[in-house]
Amino acid sequence: MSVIKCPLMDREVKGFKCANQSIEKQIEDSYFITLLKQAYGHKIIIGDKVIGYYMLHFKGIKLETINAIMDEEYSSDMMDYYMALHIRYLAIDERLQHKGIGTRILKAILFEVLDLSKKYPIRIITLDALKEYHKWYYDIGFRDIPGINGDGVTVPMYISCMTEENKKILNDFCGCC
Repeated sequence: MSVIKCPLMDREVKGFKCANQSIEKQIEDSYFITLLKQAYGHKIIIGDKVIGYYMLHFKGIKLETINAIMDEEYSSDMMDYYMALHIRYLAIDERLQHKGIGTRILKAILFEVLDLSKKYPIRIITLDALKEYHKWYYDIGFRDIPGINGDGVTVPMYISCMTEENKKILNDFCGCC
């Protein structure tokens, strides 16, 4: 199996085709956004060839939304939101799609973020799934965010970063999970 590398974008991208014009435009704008540190765009490289891109950024999620997602009632006067890591897009070259590359990349992103959530307060991972990929994301473990409707093109989805051990400790502490 080929080694996949995912360094930060280091230049502007023109002409990348992933069969979705909206995402292609976002990729063109990603280098500037990366330079501003608003979000980080990553290249997906196999061998010496760039075969795709993805972008990550942090997003504040209101307590009410987390409580609906997690079926919790816990709140604190210290914070009025939780942090999520949002996957803005994941795009594979249209000629290489449906070969498992996107699945490998997404699982690697999830593994890395779940590991980071042990050190940093990342409660959930979110994305806006294109409707045609909803089942794919669902099969990987994402769930629809309850009470939040998409824009007709996308479906807001999440994966929790809370482990069963975290839930047990929280429940033992406050009886809320």
